[in-house]
Amino acid sequence: MNAVGGFFHARIGDLKDAQVLMLDGWQTRSLPSSHVLTLGRILTPLALLVFLNVMLALATSNGRRRFLEVAEAVLASILMAALLVAVLGMPIGAIYLVLKAAAYFIRAVLSLPIISGIFVSIRDRIIT
Repeated sequence: MNAVGGFFHARIGDLKDAQVLMLDGWQTRSLPSSHVLTLGRILTPLALLVFLNVMLALATSNGRRRFLEVAEAVLASILMAALLVAVLGMPIGAIYLVLKAAAYFIRAVLSLPIISGIFVSIRDRIIT
């Protein structure tokens, strides 16, 4: 059995367990204990309900229009946040590049023999 088949079999088992728990709770008029409720037994029926509601909403033209409006708004918000991060990160990137360029320039200048000779003579005067 492949992983996808195992996943679906586990979800079907969760749905059956949730059905048993709901029927038992309905007949006894009590809630099940917390050690019986696992995350899969709670989330699988909820995910199925959300999926069915989305499918029902997409079945009508008004529902499709509203769904696409919401999807567009969510996508626009995500893209605006990404753009905001990119724009606000530009000064930080510019400062980093300027510092790297300055360090490269200083290393290049200090590697010149004339400049290194000047620093050696200054160092010798200070030490002696």
